[in-house]
Amino acid sequence: MPLMSGRQLAEELRSIRPEVKVLFMSAYSLETVKDYLILLAPEEPFVVKPFTIVELKSKVRAALEYRSPFSRPRVSPDEDDHD
Repeated sequence: MPLMSGRQLAEELRSIRPEVKVLFMSAYSLETVKDYLILLAPEEPFVVKPFTIVELKSKVRAALEYRSPFSRPRVSPDEDDHD
């Protein structure tokens, strides 16, 4: 993506909707992705292209079950602490 990385997009989406599910995908191996300092959280769903339908199904299931350590509950302006 020209304007931001997939990691940045995921973080932006999660700041708006913490419950959003993300499956990272690349034509590069996980090791190559790490070499570019694009860090994924432990067990964060990642699939390498090309992939089979079976691999995709497994990774989508993992993404649906994954709870990001970066997810934050959304707080609306009306929910500020007014003690």
